[in-house]
Amino acid sequence: MKAARKLIFVVLLMLFALALTACGDKGESEKEEETKSEATPGQDDKKPEATPTEAPDYPTIDWSEIPEASEEDFKAEKAGGGVVITEYYGEGGNVKIPAQIRGYDVVYINEAFQDCETITGVYIPDTVTEIRSYAFQNSKELTYVRLPETLRAMGAQAFEGTAWLEARMAYDPLVIENGIVIEGRNCSGDVTIPEGVYMIGASAFYGCEGLTSVALPDSLERIEIWAFANCGNLVDITVPDGTAKVAAQIFNGSEKVSVKYKGTTYSYEELDAWYEAHREANPI
Repeated sequence: MKAARKLIFVVLLMLFALALTACGDKGESEKEEETKSEATPGQDDKKPEATPTEAPDYPTIDWSEIPEASEEDFKAEKAGGGVVITEYYGEGGNVKIPAQIRGYDVVYINEAFQDCETITGVYIPDTVTEIRSYAFQNSKELTYVRLPETLRAMGAQAFEGTAWLEARMAYDPLVIENGIVIEGRNCSGDVTIPEGVYMIGASAFYGCEGLTSVALPDSLERIEIWAFANCGNLVDITVPDGTAKVAAQIFNGSEKVSVKYKGTTYSYEELDAWYEAHREANPI
């Protein structure tokens, strides 16, 4: 009897030992899988790498297939050795402005297209050197714009309220075309204007309360009227030495601004002294 009990006890002891071994092996296996999973995550666990945002492909048209508009579609007056377009009488659509009207180069565009509801595109010829204030303002359907390389001045809010400008502002609040800052009123914080920009257009940052400082490029040649006016939180801006032309009232109403120019800092109250220093450095 004692021998039978002893045999049963030994068998039970062996079974218990086997059970412990099996549990131990399973725990080690699970740990191994966890370690493996942590060390080498699967492809599904990886986050996709961020890719830089590219500039959108804005809608374009082939202007070579568009005929020039008739001279009769425009009212033009002599100015600056050429003519300035003052009114548009055409039917709209995609308008290819002729380089000459009555034998004179078209050099300026006034507010001829302001509030024009029918124009969808405009080709501005290479004879044009200045687009004046409000030229295309509130022409809401204006989507295609061809600007000439000859452009040397851009008036205030020339393209405000157009589909063309709104599409660019949706991508970047700082709108630059052909080396000209056209729009920046929705910018905020510290803004850097890139090299290659030669002009800050009239009223480009007018009333921009979010703007705190501006870094201007050495390529800058001119700053147009009211460019940084009424920017209530603008505190710091450095005007490059090579900026040859600065219009009046650039910082009008921006009472916190400090302007650095040729190693000297001018407060808002000292801006008259800055203008004088600039005129002396850039005599006409």
